[in-house]
Amino acid sequence: MKTKFFKFVIPAFAILLAVAVSAFTSLESLGEVKEIPITGYIVTTNPQRPCDDVKVDDCGIGGTFDCTYEIGSSQPVFDSTLCVQQLSKLNH
Repeated sequence: MKTKFFKFVIPAFAILLAVAVSAFTSLESLGEVKEIPITGYIVTTNPQRPCDDVKVDDCGIGGTFDCTYEIGSSQPVFDSTLCVQQLSKLNH
């Protein structure tokens, strides 16, 4: 009796486990990358607050193209409130 029970339960458990794992597999592991907005900083004309924070997509350190933010004209985006190191596009 125990043998028949285990012969049924073990394969059923394996199938349920496979379905659960595939249901929780994200698209990122399949090669698709989601664009998550990060906070970058642009230079302002205000001496009290020389850099202002903005949300930008697909920017970071180590890309090929400069990361910019559009406010009428294109402005470079930096990584901190010091506005020293410019961010770059990670995927273009």
